[in-house]
Amino acid sequence: KQRPAACVCVFGRFPGNSRSHSSETQQAPLINFSRFFHRVDQTLLHHSPSNCFGDDFGVVRLLLPGWEGNISIKWLSRLKVTDAPSYTREETSKYTDPLPDGKAREFTFDMDAKSLITAPSAGHRLTGAGVYQISGLAWSGRGAIRQVEVSTDGGRTWHTAALESPVLPKAFTRFTLEWRWDGGETVLQSRATDETGYVQPKRDVLVSVRGLNSNYHNNAIQAWRVAMDGTVRNAV
Repeated sequence: KQRPAACVCVFGRFPGNSRSHSSETQQAPLINFSRFFHRVDQTLLHHSPSNCFGDDFGVVRLLLPGWEGNISIKWLSRLKVTDAPSYTREETSKYTDPLPDGKAREFTFDMDAKSLITAPSAGHRLTGAGVYQISGLAWSGRGAIRQVEVSTDGGRTWHTAALESPVLPKAFTRFTLEWRWDGGETVLQSRATDETGYVQPKRDVLVSVRGLNSNYHNNAIQAWRVAMDGTVRNAV
């Protein structure tokens, strides 16, 4: 990617029993200067001095909705403008994705659309054939969820799920679908589409593009296998 002319490095402070026992470290990497300071939804959260860490000045937290979690800082100490990427530890060791062609996908801030069926899911057990409500969550770092589809036959057919209000940008959206289980083995899946038109990919499609070392940015369709005895387990 082309490097921006100006970058922002976010510093966080690990709290101790007092200010003198706290240490500072670079918590977040390169952030495009223009994108960072022109975001209208970035938020600084301040906790009162009577917090559980015993600080006498409170805690300031940086929240950037829609971006990967390591950029939202729990104990913000300062922002530093630089003319080059900082390549901080978490960004380079965890949030950089080695690709199959030998290149690396880095500085991936916006979270891709994803959905996940939470019930029934691994560890649950259906009590017998009958009608069940499939429920789950969908989200996207690029805006609101426009649609969630659910498959109850391993991806052969898809049905549009109902979205519960409110459906907000960069926020969890609950979806539901009524399903009649016939008691046979099957696989449950969900896929989300966000307001940009992006559709959550199948696992094999995502792996073909990003390889197997993209766990921190894995937004592939999750599959749950329902056995004839009603037990549910991971089908991936």
